Formats: sequence, structure tokens, C-alpha cells
Amino acid sequence: MTQTRTDDRRGGTEERRGSLSRLLRDGPQALAYAVSTKMFSPPRPGNRLLESAHPYYVIQNGPERRLDVWSGDPNGFHLLPLRSITYSVVRDDGPGTGTYLDYFLTLRHMYGEQPRTLLVGFGGGVIPYQWKQVFGMDIESVESDARVIEVARKFLPCTAGMSVVNGDGAEFVAKAAAAGRSYDIIIQDACDMFDAPAGLFQEGFIRDARAALSEKGVLSVNYWMSLRNLAMYGKYVGRLGKEFASVCRVETRDAMNVILVCSAMDREEMVGRISDSVSPEARDLPIVQSYLRMEPA
Repeated sequence: MTQTRTDDRRGGTEERRGSLSRLLRDGPQALAYAVSTKMFSPPRPGNRLLESAHPYYVIQNGPERRLDVWSGDPNGFHLLPLRSITYSVVRDDGPGTGTYLDYFLTLRHMYGEQPRTLLVGFGGGVIPYQWKQVFGMDIESVESDARVIEVARKFLPCTAGMSVVNGDGAEFVAKAAAAGRSYDIIIQDACDMFDAPAGLFQEGFIRDARAALSEKGVLSVNYWMSLRNLAMYGKYVGRLGKEFASVCRVETRDAMNVILVCSAMDREEMVGRISDSVSPEARDLPIVQSYLRMEPA
């Protein structure tokens, strides 16, 4: 019994050392990225489509909470900022955004038939819009705030006919698993200010997500590399590893965002499926190469 407690303390110490090393390694880069991209700057003036009081995000710099949608950005982008943080972006010249959002598209190449796909965190509707434009696919979405869905309809009118349920993402996945519904891909891109809602990091949601996936299904998580998340990265990957045989890390062009790909398939099978499916022209795209080079998280 004493030995077990000693091992637990040693394991906890090693985990804290690992967390500290990640903070020292990645923390300055995360802060530099936020400053260099003016992440905390107000959006540029444009044509305001909607503005309303909105309680969904915890805004720390004042009691007034506002949700703005802007279009007509000088660079040809349409932005969905909440106060000073941009959450959704669409280009005028095609479905690509030049952000981490594009990297979810590569998941489609793991499957021959159109995979049944669920998005947790509809947001501005960018991911369903991209999948519809690129693959002609409709994906299911769940969004916890009805006002966010309303804003998405204004931000991207083409999302008006898309399937989105207003409800709690964790509860939706739990009910899907209990009902025996199965998905090939579950994308977790929910965001509550800087991070995903805390419940989506917990073992219960991870267990339900695994149960709601097909035999070779994939849970794909946008992991925002805040200082807090850097500190808990090892613990979170450990929780994922309890349910999934493989947990791999895909680097994106956004220094603050990595995509964690979790599956019963091993890395070699996932990479092989993508490699066999993509066209020669697409193979050299960064959103494909990042998957072909992905390593265990």
C-alpha cells in the first residue's frame, strides 16, 4: 500500500514536471502568437449584420456582453468576433479559411463512403459549410446556444438548411450512445471564450464519444494551447488514451491550435487510409501533410 502511494506521488511529480516543461517550451510561443496576430484587438469596421446582448461567453473586460457579426472586411474575409476574439472566418474566394478549421477536412479521406459526421459546437457554421462545399456532404451539428445558431444563419445564410440541434453537446453525445446511434467522425470544436466547455474534457464525455463512434470511428478535437491547457495537456491525453488505442497530434498553421485525432485504429492505418485516398495534387497540401506526419500525442 505504501509503495502504491509512493508511485502515485512520483507519477504526479513527473506529470507536473512535464506540464512545466511544456509551459516553458510552448508558453512564450503562444503569447507571441496572440500578440503578433493582434488576437485581442477589436475587429475592423465593416457592415454590421447583427448586434445583441449575449450571455453565452464570459467577457472579462466589462459587464456589457455583445455579439457582433461583421462582413465586408478589406481583406475579403467575413469575421464572427465576440467582443475582441474572432471565432469564425470565411473567405470570399472559396471554402478555405487559412486556419485550423481547414484541417478537419482531411478526416473525410479516412473513409470510402460518406462518413456519418457529428460536429459538437456549430459556432458560425463554417465547418458544415466547408464540408458541403468541398464534399457535397451534410453533417449533423449540435450547438448549446440558440442565439449562436441565429447568428450563424445571418453570418452564413447557406447554413439555413443544415441540420443543427440546439442542445448541450455532452448530453447529445451521451444520448446518441445510449440510443445506439453511431458516427464515423465526431468533431469537437465547441468553445466557451478561450476553451471548450469543461465538461468536454471529462472522462464521461470521452467515454460517451467512444461509445457513439463506429468500430473504426474517429474523435477529432480542436485543442486550444492556452497556458492552462498546456498545463493539463498530459492529463487530458491520458484520459483520451484510456478509451482510444491511438491518440495522435496534428499540427496546424495556427500556433494556438492543435488537432487531436483519437481512434481504435492505429496511426499507421489512419495515415494509410488518407494516403490511399487523396489525389496526387492534394497530397502536398499542408492540411494533408500534417496528417501524414502526425505523431502520438
